[in-house]
Amino acid sequence: VDPAKRGRAVAAVPSMTSGDVTAAIDAAAKGVRQWQSVSGPDRGDILRRTAALLRGCAPAIAADLVAEMGETRA
Repeated sequence: VDPAKRGRAVAAVPSMTSGDVTAAIDAAAKGVRQWQSVSGPDRGDILRRTAALLRGCAPAIAADLVAEMGETRA
C-alpha cells in the first residue's frame, strides 16, 4: 500500500506455503554452490553485466522505490 495515498496498492504478491519457502531455500542453497564453482574472472564478468542491466532499469527501479516508500523524487 502506498503510504502517501492510502488504499492505493503499489504491488501484489502471492502468498507462499511452507513448501514454497522450503523450495526457495533449497534453490538458494543450490545457487550458492553453483556460484562457488564459478571462477573469479567469470564472476566479475557476470557482475559487470548485471550492473549494466540494473543501470538500464534504474528509472523503473527508482519509481518503484518512490511509490513503495510514499516519497517524492528529488
